[in-house]
Amino acid sequence: MAKLKDLPAELLLLCVSFLGPLDLRQLALASSWVRPAAENALYQSPIIDNWYSSRERYRTAVPRLHAFARTLLHRPDLAKKVHGLSMTTAKHDHESNQFLNLSSDGEAFQLLERIGQESMQWHARVEDWQARLRSGQGHAWAGLILALLPRLTYLSIETLSSVGLQHLNTWDPARYAHNPLEKLFGFIAPSASPECLLPLDLSFIAGLRNLEHLSLNGAELDMAWFQLPDLRSLVLGPHCTRPDILKHCQYGTPTFPHRSLQHISAEISSCLTLDYGGHYTSELDAAFLSSTAFPALESLKLSLVNTKFSHYHGGSWAYGQYETGVLDDVLNDASNGSLDILLDKIEEVGPLLLNIDINFYIDEDASFIAFIEPTISMMQTPQQTNMN
Repeated sequence: MAKLKDLPAELLLLCVSFLGPLDLRQLALASSWVRPAAENALYQSPIIDNWYSSRERYRTAVPRLHAFARTLLHRPDLAKKVHGLSMTTAKHDHESNQFLNLSSDGEAFQLLERIGQESMQWHARVEDWQARLRSGQGHAWAGLILALLPRLTYLSIETLSSVGLQHLNTWDPARYAHNPLEKLFGFIAPSASPECLLPLDLSFIAGLRNLEHLSLNGAELDMAWFQLPDLRSLVLGPHCTRPDILKHCQYGTPTFPHRSLQHISAEISSCLTLDYGGHYTSELDAAFLSSTAFPALESLKLSLVNTKFSHYHGGSWAYGQYETGVLDDVLNDASNGSLDILLDKIEEVGPLLLNIDINFYIDEDASFIAFIEPTISMMQTPQQTNMN
């Protein structure tokens, strides 16, 4: 009778690929000969957290970052297996410090020192980054994780504020952390030279050097991400403010035009189907989305969100969580949108696109689609081949 041990390595890898993380962990502990195959499957694309996780899951998000970072520090061979990563970062909660054992983290601080020696920009940040590591801040530990993964090509990251850990209303912009790169990699020292104020060169971080696919759910999209030359795909959450890229193109910033980015996907407000899109207009503004900035763009996917969050002063506890606002529908019987209005907002990149996918956010009631008038003309996108 054939035994599992007799399988060719390729078939063994195929078999273990059908197992979940917990089973893979047990399999890796069960036998030394099957451990390499189990670890390959377990660490190829680890999911520490996904976007929009539950309150119970977020409560232990920071300790999971600590544990994963320590695993990578003690097992560099595992770090080389990671090609994709999904994680949520936050500052910390009152329970997190019990997971710290600073005496064992000398390697982490030495790694940051080496990064600081490579450029003035990074030298000006290392001291603050190290201080944040010592205090157990999850953002800084997430930055350390990125510095430990030399073969990472796919990254999905959600950066939460301290408020975001307390109340998890998906549509509240206060849920997300501002200055996410500074929280990941440290703030610039006050005594730093003016050159350090330029967009951060992320290629000094091993896990970002070869990044091809970025999914970002946070308060803002930093210009520094476009320093990555191999970036091909960009996915943006609903509250991620866009930079004025057109201005940087006019100033001759070396990063632009970005000739690798081919696919952009974004969750956008259904307000953009109205004549007046309010502050949501910037989500598709030509200052960000233009053929000048992204001449290789081929595909655009837009997921419409029909929920609007309105803040009210102060807050209150309701049904076990802290509420700071009220949710309303954007489109309803009294407020109809138009698909042509939305297409007008992307006419600057229209001629480039081979595919436009316009749909609705998967967790929403899709009935609001009935309040959007269909398109009359597709002249804005003459090369387009698909629309959903």
